Amino acid sequence: MRKRILVVALSAAVLAIAVFGIPLAFAVDHSITADERSELERLGLRAAVTVSPSYVTGDPVELPATQTPVELGVYDASGQRVTGAGPDHLEAAVDTALSGRIASATTDTDLIVAVPVASGERVIAVVRAASARSALRRRIGWTWAGMGGIALVAAGCAGALAAAQSRRLTQPLSRLAGVATDLGEGNFAARAGVSGVAEIDQAGQALNDTAERLGNLVARERAFAARASHQLRTPLTGLRLELEAGLAGDETALRTATDEAIRSVDQLARTIDEVLALARSTGGAQEPWRVEALLRDLVSEEIKKGIKPDRIVLAGFSQGGAVALHAALRYSAPLATRRHPLHRWRPLDRSSTCCLTTRTGTVRGWSPSGRGRVPAHSR
Repeated sequence: MRKRILVVALSAAVLAIAVFGIPLAFAVDHSITADERSELERLGLRAAVTVSPSYVTGDPVELPATQTPVELGVYDASGQRVTGAGPDHLEAAVDTALSGRIASATTDTDLIVAVPVASGERVIAVVRAASARSALRRRIGWTWAGMGGIALVAAGCAGALAAAQSRRLTQPLSRLAGVATDLGEGNFAARAGVSGVAEIDQAGQALNDTAERLGNLVARERAFAARASHQLRTPLTGLRLELEAGLAGDETALRTATDEAIRSVDQLARTIDEVLALARSTGGAQEPWRVEALLRDLVSEEIKKGIKPDRIVLAGFSQGGAVALHAALRYSAPLATRRHPLHRWRPLDRSSTCCLTTRTGTVRGWSPSGRGRVPAHSR
């Protein structure tokens, strides 16, 4: 990607330089040529001032000094050179100066300007000023070389800027790819940092949100697997114990154990159905289930109905037993649970984890799916 960014940036810079530089080069050529022609014309006018009508009689003409390779010469009305430098006869390209007009021309070797010298209404001489085109081309060439150097500097600056921008763009993308790789390897704590590029930051934030959701989902699945293992192992253990007890007894005990086993299998099937339903659920995180608060509320309800606290027994199944005992010990009034051992737990229809037993023979149970009331029993 960095190479593509560099190629695009340099191509754009070169195209811009070409679009503006090529016309500018022609404009510079025209400007330098016009400036040289104007300079020759001014030099010719200065020399024309020094030419007087008496030059025909042999009066010398003092021409202004010139620098090489500029030639300055005076020609008579017939086009023959009288003094100065230049060809012996005035070029046909500028012989219109003999008619009284300033003439200029460009030959293969020279840039020429001819200025007429008039006395009254008659042209008595022509001043010819010429500059070698080789010197003009060198001047134009050096100017173009300077422009080319500036273009190279501009292209270099564009390349450096493109390289910096490519690093600024590709490094966050590389880090983003690294975060995605870490997520694929199971590191859900990986997070994309802020790059300062709005579009990349949006992609990074989306990846961070995805990582958080995946982490929560995996944590939920792990916790779910642990809970499901416990929920399935306990009924299986109970089923095994019931069958072993039935096999150890007489036919009546075996019949009773078989009935209990069938009910346990039905309960296990319901548990499995609930586990599968929970596994297929795509809902968000649920609020924690405050078991102890529910127990306190239900105890308070029973007390309001006239049942004395010391006739209320809290019992729990597995972890529910610890929760029930903890709630009973922390309740403001002494409950029967503090003085009596916890009795056998009979699971409710919705896999309750806690129950409330009273001396009136009822049990109130709670589960993540709701409440239930079943006849109390003991073993």
